[in-house]
Amino acid sequence: MIDRHLSNIEKSLNSNNFQSAFQLIFELKKKYPRNKRIEGFFEKNKLKYIKKMRVSSNEIEQLHFNTNQHDVKIKIDKFLKIEPNNAYLNSCLGNYYGQIDQLKQSRIYHERSILLNPYEIAFYINLSETFKFLGNNTLSKIFLEYALLIEENNKLALVLYARALFNTNDLKESLFNYQKLISSISYPENFKYKVEYFHRLISSSNTEKAKLFLDEMKKEDNEENNKHEEDINYLEGTLNIELKEYPSAILNFEKCLSFNINNSYVYSSLAVVFERQNHYDKAINYLKKSISLDSNNARALNNLGIIYSHLGNIKEGISLLENSLKIDPYNNEIKYVLGQLQIYNKKFKEGWKYFRSRWLYSRYKHKPFKSSKNLLSNISDKKNVFVWSEQGIGDQIMYGSMFSEMANLSKKLIVQLDKRLIKIFKNKHSNIKFIGDYSELKEEEFDFHLPFGNLGAFLRNDISSFQKSKKPYVDFNKQMAEKVKEKYKKNNLLIGISWTSYNGLLKEDKSVYLKNLIPILKLKNVNFIDLEYKNSEIEKEEIYKQIGVKINSVKEIDIFNDMLGLASIISACDLVITCSNVNAHMAGALNKKTYLLLPLGKGRLWNWGSTKNRSVWYPSVKIFQQLKPGDWSDPIVNVKREIINCPNY
Repeated sequence: MIDRHLSNIEKSLNSNNFQSAFQLIFELKKKYPRNKRIEGFFEKNKLKYIKKMRVSSNEIEQLHFNTNQHDVKIKIDKFLKIEPNNAYLNSCLGNYYGQIDQLKQSRIYHERSILLNPYEIAFYINLSETFKFLGNNTLSKIFLEYALLIEENNKLALVLYARALFNTNDLKESLFNYQKLISSISYPENFKYKVEYFHRLISSSNTEKAKLFLDEMKKEDNEENNKHEEDINYLEGTLNIELKEYPSAILNFEKCLSFNINNSYVYSSLAVVFERQNHYDKAINYLKKSISLDSNNARALNNLGIIYSHLGNIKEGISLLENSLKIDPYNNEIKYVLGQLQIYNKKFKEGWKYFRSRWLYSRYKHKPFKSSKNLLSNISDKKNVFVWSEQGIGDQIMYGSMFSEMANLSKKLIVQLDKRLIKIFKNKHSNIKFIGDYSELKEEEFDFHLPFGNLGAFLRNDISSFQKSKKPYVDFNKQMAEKVKEKYKKNNLLIGISWTSYNGLLKEDKSVYLKNLIPILKLKNVNFIDLEYKNSEIEKEEIYKQIGVKINSVKEIDIFNDMLGLASIISACDLVITCSNVNAHMAGALNKKTYLLLPLGKGRLWNWGSTKNRSVWYPSVKIFQQLKPGDWSDPIVNVKREIINCPNY
């Protein structure tokens, strides 16, 4: 039975029917998982090929040790005159073109090497790496899967496959393959892979697993007389950062410096400790030290660029991120952050291109829609298009500013978004079908699909394109708005206020806190209405006791679940004052006069790019930004002044 399978595999490979051959190998391994004849089959045929070569394997092997690329090319050409169909020489030529960045030529020769000798695992790995550099992650993974079918415990194929899975955000499979790699190699050879696996656990927010794994590593290292004490300290410091144990992190990184005072990566990690605590000056100093020790430390350049952007120096931030990307061109985190900064800086074409990397960034938690249909790549012909949501409600409202344009460019447009938003969009966009769940959709209803975040690449490539959005583009209940106005305005200025962000990671940075708004709350002839999602009665009661100002709540409307109700309250207001949250987006979509309190630092999100302090997405939203991270005094003073100068105050 196995012999017949192997005979069929050989026939398929020799006729270049690789898909069929590897499907047969897969089925054979599934049926006989412990049988090792596949490895022997490939090894035997590989050696048979090598024995027939006219140029010896020793001569070819010497090419790999020659560092002079020009000399290597001359020797390859000389050997190819003797034996033009030598698979190993074609592979060397593929490597040569890869090293001089002629990737299309590299692909041709690596493919040719497999066609000439399909039994050499290295050829599949080489072609996989070429596809990776060409940006074709799907084919890169496929050829690594072929390599692992040939030799399931090949170290190089396993680690490259684990990395490829991680870089395409298939975290579960990536971590499984790291575990497989580590278990197939004994200590201390597997230590470097354990370090890499630990960092992958941290990057994917598996801190509990990372802690347990590090405990195992420490125990193992103790038994080996602490051979890797410096590395263990570094990993422990990294874990401390994720657990917000900052003093312990500093202590562990200082231990690392006692081994090597010039370790660039330790200084960049110390910078993270201080950046997380908003001590930007110290973080910048450590990053500059790190870069002075190693100008190719892409992580340090990336982090310094992010900090400069937080502090308002966007151009310097972009420049540093671009330099970081030159060093580490396949880093999806750098691409994603760079894309956000470029969009914020109104470099839209470049920004949207890099913004697509979000799907390959391990900390981007939104799951892509899966379909047999292709992503929309052009809008030149009218097609049936399905557009699906990502990110939070506020972002979905913002992307909604492009729905009408997209509908006009489509034969039929179907939009999936948070079901709470359907009511506010439906009446304003009668030519669009809105759904709240994928289960309401049939694949035959659309030809192409795309996520919300890809709309901008088609429709928002210059500042003038934002003017195409007709405001308001969301609806509200007019009767409800009139009731709110009648009950709470009472001949005064009616201001809706919201001071809390519900973004888990950035809540502390974006939120204002009600007590900070006291200078505004003390204004005469103003009635305030609460737009908070959460129960804010305790905070409001404290403010009432302190300054005697009542902040009204519309009890009959569930602001969290009833978006039409929220839109109606906002519509009733003369003005909205809010931090960066759903209310800012809702007010902007309603074209309501809004004063946005924006942090300086990590809480300032990419979608609040502005022209003359006016949001590019929502011209009715005027932005008042901190001058110092964490200090709301200046923007609040300026908002108070603005209100006093309002014509209807």
